Amino acid sequence: MYRHRLLLVTLCSALVAACAPNPEEGLPPYGASVHHMLQAQTYRPGDTPPPPTLHGDRAAGTMNAYRNGDAPSAGYGARMPDVSQ
Repeated sequence: MYRHRLLLVTLCSALVAACAPNPEEGLPPYGASVHHMLQAQTYRPGDTPPPPTLHGDRAAGTMNAYRNGDAPSAGYGARMPDVSQ
């Protein structure tokens, strides 16, 4: 009988604790970081344009190859050394 009462009290207290009035109180609004990121990365007329990110002939050649469909496969240039020996 004692076990049944203990189990009942435990279950009831867990149910009451789970019914918190506002568990998100004090937290920032959901998605605020996403909205902030979008605002920071969106260009608006009148903003200072971002600096160019590609410099040199190699970068221009790479972009032209990518746009023309002549780009190498994704694994090109990122080969890991063979350490199995």
